[in-house]
Amino acid sequence: MSERNVEDVIGDYVKRTRKVLPKGREAEDLLDDLRNHILDSLADKSEQKPGVSQLELVGEVLKELGDPEDIAREFESTHPEEPATRRRKTIRLVARLVFAIAVVIVAAAVVSSVPLGQQEEPSVDFFTAFIVLMVFAVAEWYVRAWQTRSVD
Repeated sequence: MSERNVEDVIGDYVKRTRKVLPKGREAEDLLDDLRNHILDSLADKSEQKPGVSQLELVGEVLKELGDPEDIAREFESTHPEEPATRRRKTIRLVARLVFAIAVVIVAAAVVSSVPLGQQEEPSVDFFTAFIVLMVFAVAEWYVRAWQTRSVD
């Protein structure tokens, strides 16, 4: 029972660290090394303090390592992002933004061209439809970003 709790604590720490690290092969390698380091340190502490529970010892090991945010800051300072990667991210962001705006313009044009009942006038003017759809698009963008950050 206690051993399973130790694995849970280590797994939670590694998951929290994964959330704050940039995505990529080097970050995954760091996480593997981190897990191995925690297990090695736990084994060393178990030899030094045989009477202390594994759960307390893993707590000491994690306290010595620091917060996952500290590990991420150290990783980012030693692994700066390449300019090509930044450029690709910027191009992808601009392309998504242009596409979203184009979709909103088309949707606003469609919505504003639909008449309401027997009237010849559109039910909503283009500008109002554009603003409302942009608000929804921005809200969706932020929700999606929030969800991808909070996965795991």
